[in-house]
Amino acid sequence: MDTKLLKWGALPSPPDERDYKFEDIIVGAGTLPSQYKNPYLEEINEIVLNQGSTMECVCCTVAHWKWLMERKQNGNRDMFSPSYLYGNFHDNDVDEGGCYPRCVCAQHVTYGICKFDDFPKWYNDKRLANVEYRERKAELNEKAYPYRSNSYYTCGTNIDTIKRGVMLRGGVMINVPVHDTLLDMVTSITKAPISTKLIYGYHAMLVVGWDDSLNCWIVLNSYGRTYDDLILGSAKKNGYFYLSYDYPITETYTFVDDINEVQKEEQDMFKDVEGHWAEESIEKAAQKGIVQGFEDGTFRPDEMVTRAQLCVILDRLGELD
Repeated sequence: MDTKLLKWGALPSPPDERDYKFEDIIVGAGTLPSQYKNPYLEEINEIVLNQGSTMECVCCTVAHWKWLMERKQNGNRDMFSPSYLYGNFHDNDVDEGGCYPRCVCAQHVTYGICKFDDFPKWYNDKRLANVEYRERKAELNEKAYPYRSNSYYTCGTNIDTIKRGVMLRGGVMINVPVHDTLLDMVTSITKAPISTKLIYGYHAMLVVGWDDSLNCWIVLNSYGRTYDDLILGSAKKNGYFYLSYDYPITETYTFVDDINEVQKEEQDMFKDVEGHWAEESIEKAAQKGIVQGFEDGTFRPDEMVTRAQLCVILDRLGELD
C-alpha cells in the first residue's frame, strides 16, 4: 500500500483564543523524570485500535485516552468506540472525512463516549456513521454520558507542559502534519522532516510517555500492533513508536475533570521524599539535574544506589572527565 495515497483523518483546528490552557492550571511542582511511560501502555498495546483505511484517527486518540484513564481510575478494561464520536458530528465540523481535534474534544466533553461493543463499526465517511448514530441516538447517548470528561485543555507545544499533561492526565493528543519521515513508522525513531513543505495530510495520535536520552515522545498510534495494513511487510509489533521532540506538532489537547486533583497530583511528585531527612538536598540536586526520579514520579530515597546510577551521578557532576 502506498501510504502517500492514504486519506488522513485529522485537520488543523481553526485557532480559538477561548481554549483553556493546561499551563494555567499546573503549578510546576516536582521534578519530571528523564524517562516516563504510561504504566498501562503495554496493556493497551495488546488491544490498540486499528483504524485501517478509515479516517477516524482523532476519535481513536480520544478512545485510547479514555481507556487509559478508566483503567487507572476504575480498573475498567473495555475499549471505547471511536465511531460514536465520528458519527456524532455537528455543523461546526467538516461534512465528510476528517475531523477537527478541537471539535471531537468538545463532543466528548458534551456527550461522552460509549464502549466499543456498543458501536463497533468503522466508517470512511462521517455521514454514513452519522446515519447509524441518529437511528440509535437516545440509546448510544445514554451509554456514552457516564464516560464524559468535564473539560479539555490545550497543552501548547512546550515540552515540559506536554510532559506534565502526559504524567498527570494519562496522555496528550497531538495533531501532526504527515511528512515522509512519519510515513516510515517501521523505523525505531521518527525524525523531524528535512523539509516541511511537502505535507500529505494531518494525523492525530496520543503521547503516552517520553525518553530524554533519545529526545523522543512515546506515541500510541491507531493502526493496531503491527502496521501491516499501512506499510506492507512491516514487522513492527508495537502499537506505539518514538517521535522526535523536534517533529512539528500542530496542536495538543488533554482532558481534565478536577483542577484541584490535577494540582494535588502534581504537588505530590517526589511525594516519597516529603519529611525525609534528605528532602532539601534531594530537591536541590534534582533542580540542578544531578539526580532524577523514576518513571512513576517517585525518588525512592532509601534504596541502594547501583553502580550504574553512581556513574551517571558522577558524570553529571563532571567527575568522569
